[in-house]
Amino acid sequence: MQELVTVIIPVYNTERMLERAAESALTQSYANIEIIIVDDGSTDRSGEIADRLAEEHANIRVYHTEEKGVSAARNLGLSQAKGAFLTFLDADDALDEYLVEKLVAVHHRTGADICGCMFSGQNSRKKADGGTHTQTGREIIEKSILRDHDTRVWSKLFTRESIGDHRFDEELTIGEDTLFFLSLIDRKTTYTLLDDRLYLYTVNPEGAMEKPFVPSYMDQLRCWEKVRADITERFPHLLEDNRTAAMLAAVQVISAVLTASKIARLPRAQQDEYRDYFEQCRDSAAHYRATREVERHLPVSYRGKAFLLTGWPAAFCCFYTMLRGRKRHST
Repeated sequence: MQELVTVIIPVYNTERMLERAAESALTQSYANIEIIIVDDGSTDRSGEIADRLAEEHANIRVYHTEEKGVSAARNLGLSQAKGAFLTFLDADDALDEYLVEKLVAVHHRTGADICGCMFSGQNSRKKADGGTHTQTGREIIEKSILRDHDTRVWSKLFTRESIGDHRFDEELTIGEDTLFFLSLIDRKTTYTLLDDRLYLYTVNPEGAMEKPFVPSYMDQLRCWEKVRADITERFPHLLEDNRTAAMLAAVQVISAVLTASKIARLPRAQQDEYRDYFEQCRDSAAHYRATREVERHLPVSYRGKAFLLTGWPAAFCCFYTMLRGRKRHST
């Protein structure tokens, strides 16, 4: 008999896409699936649509909460899940019909604690050829998290044992996936990636990464500081390797540049309002840019931006002001 797989769908104001997401989970080639929809205080028709879907399909359960964020919604889903395997689906995305079947098969073939796949639109050198790559413990941190930035929880299938009592950090609005994924990794954890694009990803123009700067965007930096603290505590020898230390520092430089660029795109008055945050970004970039060999792990474009941010912050802001002006002119 097939083991039960739980699909957890956190929902917030996605009335136009929710039915598509749920339908992609309902029509999986793998039959034994339960779907948990958590309506995180939606103000549109998402909750109503979710309730209707539950009335029509016995394997859908819906929970309604006050708006607490995606981490709290996922945590509620985890607390109610009954499956031997669990996977996450964002309400504006969809699953290829064979995703669950193929990832369960990968687990049974390899015994991996976590099985993942590629996603549509992913810019990767790897071909979607059905091949698999397995990593263990330290390799997962070095290759998947730090090198490939494969920290998403969607497009992955987790065994119940691998998740255990681990939960998402509800204090973060950015980077919660990264910390959750890292928390599951120990020296014996195995992760197998299937080179098939089975997750249908949709760019959300309303997502946190697409919006203008707000103070919560500083979670981008806080997340990676927590990652550093966790690695230092649980893998004390990992950052003694110059290459690994430089890879982590490079991610932190990039995070600081990205966050500072959000502030630099704002009108001058708002830039002044968020000056302290900008200086935190500059100081973080300067600190980690001093790490040995870090430049080797920075994309060329970020080397220049980090150089400006840490040495000539006014020129950094002028650069993005100029870009903002060009964008307005082109539209």
